[in-house]
Amino acid sequence: MPTISSRTCRSLALTAALFLVISCSEETGGAQPLAHYDGKALQRLELTTLGEVELEIPVDRQAQEWPNLGEEGSTDDWNFGGAKTRRLELDGESILTIYRKDRSLIQIPASLTLRDTPQLTFDLVVRNQGFTIGGKLLKDGVVQSSAELEVIKSRNFQTLAMTFPPVTGESLKCDMIHLEIPRGEHPFGLRALSFEDVALGGYLPPEAFGGLALVEIGTDARRGTCISTEIGARTQFKVSEEVQELVLSYATPRSIMRSGPPPQLRVTVEGSGVERSQVEAPFAGDDQSPPSWRELSIPLGQFVGEEVEARFELISTDDSKRLAVIGSPQLVARRESPPTVLLISSDTHRSDHLGFLSGADGPRTEMIDRLAAEGVAFLDATSSINNTTPSHVALFTGLNPRDTGIVANAIRLAEAAPTLAECFAELGYATLAAVSAAPVCSQFSGLGQGFDRYSNPGYRSARDSEETLAQLMSWLPDYEGRPLFVWLHVYDAHSPYDPPPEFITPYYPEHLKPRDPGSPVANFDLAPDWDPDIADPVYTESAYKAEVSYVDHRLTELLSLDRFWNGTIAFTADHGETLRNGEENRFGHRGLSHSNLAVPMIFKAKGIGTGVRRAAPVQQIDVGRTLLDLAGHPEVEFPGTNVFQVSEQDDSPRFAMQANGFSASILSGKWMLLLGLRPTRSSGDERRDWFHNVTLHDIEVDEACRTDLSEQDPVRTARMRKMLVRWLEDSRRNNWETAAIGDQDEIAKKLTELGYASMENGERSSDWIEIDCSCENCTRFD
Repeated sequence: MPTISSRTCRSLALTAALFLVISCSEETGGAQPLAHYDGKALQRLELTTLGEVELEIPVDRQAQEWPNLGEEGSTDDWNFGGAKTRRLELDGESILTIYRKDRSLIQIPASLTLRDTPQLTFDLVVRNQGFTIGGKLLKDGVVQSSAELEVIKSRNFQTLAMTFPPVTGESLKCDMIHLEIPRGEHPFGLRALSFEDVALGGYLPPEAFGGLALVEIGTDARRGTCISTEIGARTQFKVSEEVQELVLSYATPRSIMRSGPPPQLRVTVEGSGVERSQVEAPFAGDDQSPPSWRELSIPLGQFVGEEVEARFELISTDDSKRLAVIGSPQLVARRESPPTVLLISSDTHRSDHLGFLSGADGPRTEMIDRLAAEGVAFLDATSSINNTTPSHVALFTGLNPRDTGIVANAIRLAEAAPTLAECFAELGYATLAAVSAAPVCSQFSGLGQGFDRYSNPGYRSARDSEETLAQLMSWLPDYEGRPLFVWLHVYDAHSPYDPPPEFITPYYPEHLKPRDPGSPVANFDLAPDWDPDIADPVYTESAYKAEVSYVDHRLTELLSLDRFWNGTIAFTADHGETLRNGEENRFGHRGLSHSNLAVPMIFKAKGIGTGVRRAAPVQQIDVGRTLLDLAGHPEVEFPGTNVFQVSEQDDSPRFAMQANGFSASILSGKWMLLLGLRPTRSSGDERRDWFHNVTLHDIEVDEACRTDLSEQDPVRTARMRKMLVRWLEDSRRNNWETAAIGDQDEIAKKLTELGYASMENGERSSDWIEIDCSCENCTRFD
C-alpha cells in the first residue's frame, strides 16, 4: 500500500484572521478605506505540530478497462443479448458498432470491489439520435446499484461517464455489469469502455501534510492541514476585547476513512488565569454514510486579556490510528455591517445578450437589468482570450495570457502567482468560491489559492447553476458578521444549450419543429456540433437566449439578499459566443473574433452612480483592480486599471490571445486585426496557411471576423500588425504554467465532455513570434 509521509516541518504557518469593526459607509461618496485593518485587526496564528508519524493513506482504486473494442476478440466474454454487432473503421479508428433494431441487454463480466463512487466511462460516437443507456452492477445475479446515462448526438467521439450512487456500506462487490440499450433506428459506435472506483471528493493533496491545501469533501473544498491520533497541533494567541470566538472546520476524507466508529476532535483552550475550555466533537461520515465538513465555534469571552493556548487532538474511540483534516482556524469578531464583495462570471455570455440592451428580440434578464439600472454598465468590454481557464486566470491575476503563459484549459496556475482572492484574504476577508465546470475546478486551474472554501462540480465535468448556488447559499450563515469576498461562476450558457422547456418556449413556440428536414427554413449546415439534426438555426439561437434567461433567474435569490445587494458587485464573463455566423465553429467560441471576446461588464457599488451606461473601451482583466478600488482598497498592489478611469475617447489598443496560442489580435476602434502564431489553426480550415497570416476586420459589420479587408486597406493592416508584433515582443512571461493536479486522463475526459478536446494544446516556443521570420506572410510587410 502506498504511503504518504508527513513532512518533518515543525512549524506550520496557518492563517487566522481577526476581524475587527468594519462598517460600510452610508455616505453616497463611495466605500471608505478600511482604516481599522491594522496590526491588531489581523492576527495570524502559528500552528505547531505535537509530534511526527508516518501517515498511511489507502490510495488503491479498483479499475477495469476494455481499451480497444474495435479489435477482434476484445469482447469474446460479453453477451450482447441478441443485438447485432460489427467492427468498422470510422475516422481512422476501429470501433465496435452496436445496432439497436430491438431493445438489448449487454452483459459484461467484471471483478470489482468498490468502496467509493463507481463510474463507468464510455468512449463512443452517436451521430444520429441520442438515447439513454441504463446500467446495473450485479453480484451473484442480484442488482447492487443502478444508474443512467444520457447520450447526446455528436459528429465527434465523446467521452461520457455513467456515475453510480456512492457506496453506502463498507464495500460493494460486482461480478457483472448490465447495459440496457433501448430500441432505435440508428446504431452507435463504441471505441473503449472503462470502470473505476472514484473517490468522490476524496483526493488528499500531499501539501496538506505539513502545510495548508484545499481538501475536497464531496463538492466542498476547504483549506486545511492533516492531523492524526499520533500527531496533533497547537497554537498560542492573546484574546483581545474584540474577539468573540475561535472558529474552525474539520473532516475525514473518504479516502482515509477506516471502518468502525468515526473519531472525535478534541479542542482544548487554556489560559493561565481562568478555567480551561474543552470541546469534543464527532466527525461526520463513517463506513455507512458519506463524509462532510463540520463547523466548530468556541466562545472566547472568558479569556479576554489572556495569553492562551489552543490544542487540537484526534481521539479514536477504538484505539486505532486515524487521520483527519482541520480547516484553518480563525479568530472572529462579528459585526453588523461587514463589507461584502461579489464577483460573478457567467461563462460564454455574449455582451449583447442582456435584456436592457437587446430589447424585445433578446433574452429576458430582469435581475441583471436591475443590476445595471442601479449600477454602471460598460458597453464595450472585451476579454483577453476565448477559453475558460486562461480567461479566469487573467481575471484573477490582472494580466493578459501573453504574460501568464496560460492559454489552454489543461494548464494550471502556479502557486507563485499572486491573485485577487489572496489580496482580499490578506485584507481580512473570508474568501469563498463556487464554480460550475471542470476548467475552473481548483485542482485543474490553480484558482483555489487565496480561497478559504471552494466548491467544485466533484466527479462531473459541469453542473447546473442551481446546484452551485444552493451550495454557496448554504455556506452564508457561517459567515454572518464577517467581511466576505465571493466568486460565483455559472456555466449554463455554454454549449450544448439545454435549457428547461419553460425557458425556451417564450423564444421558440412549442408547435414549431426544429428538427423537421422538410421545413422551409431547414439548413443543416448551421446545425451545432452537439445536435446535427437541428434543422432550424433559430431554435439553437433561442436555446442560447433561454440559457441566459435561466442564468438570470438563478441569480435572483443571491442578488436579492441585502448583504450582497448593498455590497460591491461585479458581473462579467470569461468570453463570448459566436452564433450562426461563425466561420469555423458555429454556436461555439473556438475562433478569435470580436463576438467571442466581447463580454458584459456591470458594477454596482456605493457612490458610482445608478443607471449609467459607459461606452469606454475597457478590458475584463481590469475587473480585479476596479473591485479593490470600489471596496476601499486602492493602496493594495494589483495589476490593471480602474475601468472608471478609462475615457470614452480613449483610443488605446486592446490585445488578446486565441485559445492555445493559435493567434493574437489587436482591437483599435472598429478595426480588429488577427495574426496567426502557429503553423496550423484547427481542422477543416480551408483558408491559406494560417502561420503568421494577417487578416483585418471591421467589427461593426463583421463581429465574427469572416471578411478579410487587409488587401483593401494595406496601410492600416501594416500599422496594426506592427503594433501587435511589438506587443508580443514585450511579453513579460511569468512562468506561472504548471500541470493540473490529479489524473491527467481524468482531466482530459472532463474537458472532452465539455467539447474542448481538440483545443487543449498550449505548447509554444519561448517567444510568441519570431521577429526575423522570413515566411511568405511576414515578408509581405518587410
